Amino acid sequence: MITKEKAIKIAKEYLKKKKRRFFKLDTEIEKVRYVENNDIGTDEKGNSIIKNTLTVCYEVESMDIILYCIIIDADTGEIIKTLGPHGSVEDRE
Repeated sequence: MITKEKAIKIAKEYLKKKKRRFFKLDTEIEKVRYVENNDIGTDEKGNSIIKNTLTVCYEVESMDIILYCIIIDADTGEIIKTLGPHGSVEDRE
């Protein structure tokens, strides 16, 4: 399992790689959320996908401050998805 510190590093690198603008990234360890056996959606057959996850949030400044959350597989360090107010960001990229 990756550490919360590693999850923050992965999130920073992901934001840079995707060239996403952000105002603030939560870098405080206690704000990184761990969820064991998180139901992250379904596969193509309709079966639930269950993973241990770490969530790192960041803010985007607009007319208001908008919160986005990067969900990371806690076992592998792989980015699962980024959720914003309108659902998955990767679905719109």
